[in-house]
Amino acid sequence: MSYEDLELNCDHLIHGDYLDHNVFFDKDHSVQSVFDFEKTNYSPRVYELFRSLLCSILSPEMTTVDLKNAKKYIDAYSSVYPLSEDEIKKGLQLFFTKGIHGTWVEGEYYLKNNPRVSCFLSDDYHRIKNFPNNFETLKKYLID
Repeated sequence: MSYEDLELNCDHLIHGDYLDHNVFFDKDHSVQSVFDFEKTNYSPRVYELFRSLLCSILSPEMTTVDLKNAKKYIDAYSSVYPLSEDEIKKGLQLFFTKGIHGTWVEGEYYLKNNPRVSCFLSDDYHRIKNFPNNFETLKKYLID
């Protein structure tokens, strides 16, 4: 599945790895600085939005607390940069599809012998295992 299949344009310059560990916050919890721009590229904005949501906010189990925090995250983003319901649906579909078929963690660990990613193996496994079961729940929660 490509961005074009979902009618999502690659028209936004995204960080590529916008996660909490690549952001410095000030004492008021506002973003002070963003770093680690090695994965910067042009993509649909919803790809980065849902990647950061799923990697930084949602646990692999997707608890009720996670879902509430995810809704707050999407609503806060949308209050500054509005998202349509259709864009939310397509963004989730895109990220879930890429997440299920992605092999970055496994490739880094098993093929490149990179032990730094070992901490991601368990969470990655559980996300992949739980994605199909939680997709509709997350979509409904974020849109309603």
